[in-house]
Formats: sequence, C-alpha cells, structure tokens
Amino acid sequence: RPSNKKEVLPLKGSPFLLFSLLVLPIVAFALLCIGYSVFKLPYLPQIVNSSGKYGIDPLLTAAVIQTESGFDSLAQSPAKAFGLMQLLPQTAAWLEESLPIVGSWREPHNNIELGTRYLRYLADMFEEDWDIVLTAYHQGPTYIRALLEAGGWQKTAYVRKARVFYLCFFLLYHGYFSVLGD
Repeated sequence: RPSNKKEVLPLKGSPFLLFSLLVLPIVAFALLCIGYSVFKLPYLPQIVNSSGKYGIDPLLTAAVIQTESGFDSLAQSPAKAFGLMQLLPQTAAWLEESLPIVGSWREPHNNIELGTRYLRYLADMFEEDWDIVLTAYHQGPTYIRALLEAGGWQKTAYVRKARVFYLCFFLLYHGYFSVLGD
C-alpha cells in the first residue's frame, strides 16, 4: 500500500552533507574574520575619494598601499620614500607643482592623494597596462621605459605581491564598493 509520508534524506547516511551543512559555513566565517582582521582598510574615505577623482580602482590603491607600507603612515624605505604610498620627496614635490595640497605630503590624506595621482600619471603613460604601471610605481618610469625599449621587462615579485593583495581586498570588500557604485 502507498505511503503518504515524504521520504527525508537521513543525515546519518550522508557524512558529506552533514559536513557541508555544519562545518563549511563555520570555516568560511572564520576565514572571513581572519581576512578582515589581516586586510583592514584604514583611510577608506581618502582611498575612495582619491581613487574616484583619478579613475583608479580603490582596491588597487589599497593594494599599492598594502604592498608599499602595510598601511603604516610613518613607513620610510631605505631609498627615503615615505608614507602610506611610499613617495620619494622629489616625486611628491613634482606632483605638488600641478596638485597643490594643504599641509605636508607626508600626511596620510595628502600621501594618498599624491600617490593616487601618480598612479593615474603612470596609467596614462603606460596605457593602463597595470603590471607595467605597478612596476613603474615601484622602480620608476624612466627605468621601466628603458627596459621596455630594450625588450627586457619582466613581471616582478612586487607586481605579484600587489596582485595578491588586490585579490584579497577584492574578495573581502568588492561588495562594499559595488554599493558605492564602483
């Protein structure tokens, strides 16, 4: 005789289903928590504002800051680059000629503004080939142009590191920037 009861898949017979329903969401949540604690986005308003002004992906700006200084506003390199975006004094002075700022170029909001403006300058120079733009940001456009002319340019560890940081920021914050309209 036919039964009116619907069969329910028993969890007991499906360890993968039990694992999927109970363990994977906990692991995913833990990974997100770790990700948000490791890849914080301080200076978010300045990053969004400057990136929007110069047509740079704010996640790329964040990745450059993470790569350059680890979001340490007082970071200084052996080459005397300073701040979040590790600008050299002569680069900052050159940028300030066309982009006057209030206060010091070393202040976080000004450093982000000038660094993002410099990214736009390099993007225009190298036709938005972002691997070359990132290399030029790190090693200087004159050196990279000479390498390109000689046919000796190669993707650097710096570019790979920046791309990994970009991916991390994208995975964690893309939804936030989608809400902002990016």
